[in-house]
Amino acid sequence: MKKVTRVLALVLALVMVLSLSACKKGGNDNGGSTNSGSNNSSSNSSNNSSAGNTESRTFDITVWVPEAAQALTKTQIENFNNTNTDNIKFNATIEAVSEADAATQMITDVEAGADMFNFAQDQLSRLIMAGALSQLGEKAAQYVRDNNDDGAVAAVAAGDALYGYPITSDNGYYIFYDKRYISDEQAQTVEGILEACKAAGKTFAAPVGGNGWYIAGWFFGVGCDSTWVTDDQGNFISIND
Repeated sequence: MKKVTRVLALVLALVMVLSLSACKKGGNDNGGSTNSGSNNSSSNSSNNSSAGNTESRTFDITVWVPEAAQALTKTQIENFNNTNTDNIKFNATIEAVSEADAATQMITDVEAGADMFNFAQDQLSRLIMAGALSQLGEKAAQYVRDNNDDGAVAAVAAGDALYGYPITSDNGYYIFYDKRYISDEQAQTVEGILEACKAAGKTFAAPVGGNGWYIAGWFFGVGCDSTWVTDDQGNFISIND
């Protein structure tokens, strides 16, 4: 099912990952990312998948995406069904499950989970260990490596194995400032902002207290490194913190 990558118009990314569920799809060492799984969640109208087969093959799949992306995902899958030249059709059930909730729901009941879903990269290891992800085949993994930078590839890697497709990098930090008091040059550093605010009698605010996610940015911004290394099965084997 490597062709699924076309459905979601994959782009360079770091944080969000598209995954293929291991409970419903098995690895394909011949290069595709997955094939039909043992629980018969995908219906195949043709048992002949040899090269040159012209019979249409239809797969029933469940896809979890954020609510705001449901209409777009439906359109993309319809476009794929209408234009692909491999006689593959997806009969997709699209459900609204956010990236924040997808990993937890998959781990709670892997068998009842989606065939495809999005999740944040920090959930990769526990999803692998729960048996909720399907390892990409050789050619699918090479596609990811060829079309993404090293950071994006690392976001879906455990050891030498890849378990998903990077799709977005929308988890950035933003600063809003009043240009009447802070110049573009001053806005390049916290020190510059504080100096400008002090001179203008203004206040600088940032979400740091009680939020480990945001406060970590202050440390990473000045050179902190926290690298957690896993093996192919998602087990943590070393850390540089």
